[in-house]
Amino acid sequence: MGGVVTWRRALAGGAAVVMIGVGTVGLGSSEASAQEDLPPITTQQQAIAAVTAGQKQVAAGQAEITAGRDQVAAGQAQVAAGQDKVTAGRAQVSAGQAEITAGQARINAGLDWLAANPPTTGGPPTPEPEPEPPVGEDGTTAAVRHGWGTPIPLGSDEFDYTGPPSPEKWVTAAECWPGHDGNGRRCASRSTVRDGKLIQTGLANGDTGWLGSRLDQRYGRWEMRVRSTDTGTAAHRYHPVFIVWPSSNRWPQDGEYDFLENSIPGAPCAEAFIHYPHAPGQVQQEFAREKNCGAPLSEWHNIAFEWTPQHVKGFIDGKEWFRFSGGARPGRQNIQDMPSGALKIQLDGFHGTGPYRPAQIEVDWVRSYSLNS
Repeated sequence: MGGVVTWRRALAGGAAVVMIGVGTVGLGSSEASAQEDLPPITTQQQAIAAVTAGQKQVAAGQAEITAGRDQVAAGQAQVAAGQDKVTAGRAQVSAGQAEITAGQARINAGLDWLAANPPTTGGPPTPEPEPEPPVGEDGTTAAVRHGWGTPIPLGSDEFDYTGPPSPEKWVTAAECWPGHDGNGRRCASRSTVRDGKLIQTGLANGDTGWLGSRLDQRYGRWEMRVRSTDTGTAAHRYHPVFIVWPSSNRWPQDGEYDFLENSIPGAPCAEAFIHYPHAPGQVQQEFAREKNCGAPLSEWHNIAFEWTPQHVKGFIDGKEWFRFSGGARPGRQNIQDMPSGALKIQLDGFHGTGPYRPAQIEVDWVRSYSLNS
């Protein structure tokens, strides 16, 4: 029990006199400390002031208690409302699950009936499959599908001979040139023809193959039957590249069309990097990656590229897989605006002198076409 203050009032000389008495009570340590900190009361006025101030403090404390209780009550009401919402939400979830179960039962019943009672007449007609265009002797080719005409002899090779690539059709690297961006070396001895195909090999030391067609043209079409494989293990990988490179050798001003370039031989999907003709500086190009990839590039595929005044396109086994057009802006031309170019076949290193994982490109045939073939 806290301290008890009693007081009474009497009249003395017509004035109200307040008589104060303080009961002796036991105080807690904090209360006792507060009591000891109060200034001493030495006059009647000080005593009355103390009583008045204390009453105000008591009233304030009671008000705080009342407000706190109200807040507790409000919080309890919110908790109850929240619990009601949770209960209602759970009921809705249960109802939804029941609807799903009933719907699935109806679906199953309908499918069972249809399976047991196939229609004999009527119903939507079964669509006829689209007729496949004719195919070439090596599988589907873009040239046959799209009627590209007769190949240009200078830019075409069936590789039906043995030895170095035909010097009438191909430029080979000397023995040897610096490789791509100074990585490894491009050597004539790494490109040879045997068993009816061109074989380009990359060695562990970075010596690799490179071949350039003697046919330069602005616009045209190229198709070739190719595959690439690793022939060794571990170490850095070679990049198989089939490219139309500008005849001027001005790069990047005249562009570059890497219509098949992968970071590893035998990649699961074809990729292409088509460069805009643009001013020197940051490389500006478009990237394409084959969707719905079929057999990996370690198996034979017919790879084709079409370049016209309107666009550039890529084909795999006769089917278009990328197309780019336009894109000119300050500092670069439309992507199809290379002045002229020629086909190159490259097995490129990107890691100095290696060591590289030995690899090879095989080419069964190459056929080039003009737009007017």
